[in-house]
Amino acid sequence: MESFEFIESGLVFGLNSIERLKKFKHVSSDFAKHSDAYKFLTEHVDTYGEFPSADLMVENFPVLDTSARDLNLDYALDKFKQQVLFRQIVTAFQSNKDLLRDNPKKALGMIMDDLNDVEILHDEDVNQYDNGGAFDADGNFTWNSGTQVLTVSGHIAATTKSFLIDHPTKPEKQLQYACLEGPENGVYVRGHTNDNLIDLPDYWTALVDPESITVQLTAKDAPQPFLYVSGVLNNQVHLISDREISAYYTVSATRKDVDPLLVEPDNY
Repeated sequence: MESFEFIESGLVFGLNSIERLKKFKHVSSDFAKHSDAYKFLTEHVDTYGEFPSADLMVENFPVLDTSARDLNLDYALDKFKQQVLFRQIVTAFQSNKDLLRDNPKKALGMIMDDLNDVEILHDEDVNQYDNGGAFDADGNFTWNSGTQVLTVSGHIAATTKSFLIDHPTKPEKQLQYACLEGPENGVYVRGHTNDNLIDLPDYWTALVDPESITVQLTAKDAPQPFLYVSGVLNNQVHLISDREISAYYTVSATRKDVDPLLVEPDNY
């Protein structure tokens, strides 16, 4: 990523016509280094009806990077948009830095609230940001403000994980549930059956280790002391009972599409 100084200098030099200025949808506060130069440019246009020359800009703002005078404007606009977005994301994390240490789940909720105000014009805008360590991400870390979905292609580790939503029945409250934890990357399906077969999802054949499948049954309507699982075959759970079956079930398994969870990693 080019420096803020270089890209912003290229913009200041490149915004030299009304048509080009109309393409620029940002304000001076979006600049990290050259907001004063941008304000000078717009005020000069308002006052004199013409754009200041590049020499006049350098005379008034010698900190402008003159090597960016011939920078392609469309390229500069695209890079500036990315840099603004990058700073907004970094600000969202930095403003909650202390809270991230003390209360990570609350901090992440507040960060997501902050990011709701970030305008992302294209999903690819958030595919890669790196400013040397303050906040690193790549194509495996994306935030889509339209769908409000944060996508991470990899492993997420946290002290606790939960959802926090507006309370569905008490307006003055919020509702928070924590994730169920376990020493595996587990999945489950549950439901009710009146049959001696429980059909598992068709994709389970590629998703789970068949040897890891376990089944819990709870009789419904009446005791069924002889209800049991005879086996799991062809992606179906086979049940046997001495009477008509009516039961709740929970079928659990371990994912095989990812490496097994390292339950006790080294403490580096």
